[in-house]
Amino acid sequence: MQALTDLGLAGNHLAALPNSVIQLAALQKLACNGNSLRQLPPSLMGLTSLKQLWLQRNRLVSIDPVAGLSVRLHQALALVCALLELVAI
Repeated sequence: MQALTDLGLAGNHLAALPNSVIQLAALQKLACNGNSLRQLPPSLMGLTSLKQLWLQRNRLVSIDPVAGLSVRLHQALALVCALLELVAI
């Protein structure tokens, strides 16, 4: 499972990302849209292969880990969140 490159967790009413996601070293696309996420774990920074992160339709109050990833992300969608912050990529 460590070779998994795309993971779709959209629409699962998740309040937090499962801890096992951080162990997916080859993960390139993570779709977390349509959940109830309020924050993202700092350990998200460990996903060094991540290129796409889909976060729209969540309840995020902070996108700090995404800001740290923005240098290597090709596409970060943090739209329609609880706060109106823009991440420049």
